[in-house]
Amino acid sequence: MPAPNPLTLPLDDLQGWVVRGYHLPFGLHLFLTFASGDGARNWLQTNTNQVTTATPWPDNFKPSSTLNVAFTFAGLRTLGASEADLAAFPDEFRAGMAARAGRLGDVGGGAPETWEIGRSDQPVHALVTLHATTEDARAQRLAALRAGFGPGVQELFAQPTGLLPGEVEHFGFRDGLSQPPIEGSGIPMYPGHGVPLAAGGWRGLKAGELILGHADEAGLVSPLPATLAHNGTFLVLRKMRQHVGAFRQYLHETADRLYGSPAAAHVERLAAKLVGRWRSGAPLELAPLADNPALATAWETNNDFRYGQDHDGMTCPRGAHVRRANPRDALDGRDVAVQRHRLVRRGMPYGTWLPDGSPDEEPGRGLIFVALNADIGRQFEFVQTDWIDKGNFVDLGSNDRDPVVGSNDLPGSGSYLIPGAVPPFLYDLPRFTTTRGGGYFFVPGIAALQSLANP
Repeated sequence: MPAPNPLTLPLDDLQGWVVRGYHLPFGLHLFLTFASGDGARNWLQTNTNQVTTATPWPDNFKPSSTLNVAFTFAGLRTLGASEADLAAFPDEFRAGMAARAGRLGDVGGGAPETWEIGRSDQPVHALVTLHATTEDARAQRLAALRAGFGPGVQELFAQPTGLLPGEVEHFGFRDGLSQPPIEGSGIPMYPGHGVPLAAGGWRGLKAGELILGHADEAGLVSPLPATLAHNGTFLVLRKMRQHVGAFRQYLHETADRLYGSPAAAHVERLAAKLVGRWRSGAPLELAPLADNPALATAWETNNDFRYGQDHDGMTCPRGAHVRRANPRDALDGRDVAVQRHRLVRRGMPYGTWLPDGSPDEEPGRGLIFVALNADIGRQFEFVQTDWIDKGNFVDLGSNDRDPVVGSNDLPGSGSYLIPGAVPPFLYDLPRFTTTRGGGYFFVPGIAALQSLANP
């Protein structure tokens, strides 16, 4: 049974998708630029009451669509935020994602000058995100939004998203299975979704790891100005092109080399060893020898596992994607470090499913990765640079990168250790994802939105 999680957070002052995913099948990210502060504020004044809050919906009810809004540093300045408030924001947010590209591994074919959105010559000021029950509901909400832009707001780019059949991402793995429950949100806490306790069991993540103005895992409260930052959070968005054809080809060729034939079972075994879960979503730690689709849908048990007893990675390799992104108890007593680097994900695929044997052509397909966190540097950037793109934290070496989303086209990279395989090392991993755009945004609370609209 899920553990209780008493409601202590002010849900009516939080944007809805900060504390819970809507699980609506159609989405859209609309990137805007402001021609003037007055025009931007006029637009915000008419739309603030349209923003979906975290107030719970009635039982068995979902709205036909939702709307949420976030701003870049430049967008907050154009809206008229005070220089004192702006100066208090962290350097990562002030600089923006494109300026951090070298640190994030966005080089070569994924460098900012190649991006579709977020380039330095294309200033983004706001992100409006829609989710909807149907394509028609999304289109109607988008049309109403566009009709209200006025001369001060211009649309730069519209990126539709949508759940794929089976709720998988384009590499075929079921996605969104593990999210850290936030203490005080009122949302029940299932085992394995939160913070592991030394004595056994799990608890929710402290609210300050996600929401500004609340205590975090270190007992600290963000020093950002309460007038603007209270009940807000930071949003990281990355458009990640997935090279589906290359991924499938690599699995078949490498399974043949490792296991003696490209049989489907061997392909699936290799795929699971790269990700840390079978494509159904069943974790290797609970289903080490074969997939168990029934386990993947059992919410009360499918995440109730740890890595501490699998130190050598014989069951789930230490460098597997999901183990890197959330090491759980595997860092030899450094569990607090894990708790301080958690992310809440709200991503969704874009593009159509690629049938077997079809060419993987542009504009392609991939994932709109969205992460929410209270500290971009300590959370998203740390995970991306120190866990995804390095292996030192699990004793694998600085060039041992995530096999699925790592920068495996950089010099010295492309290696991967599968304990028990013969041979155990892969040395030829290509890059399976490439950044096609992105940005750093601030998601204000409802009261802060109102103050920005009416300074």
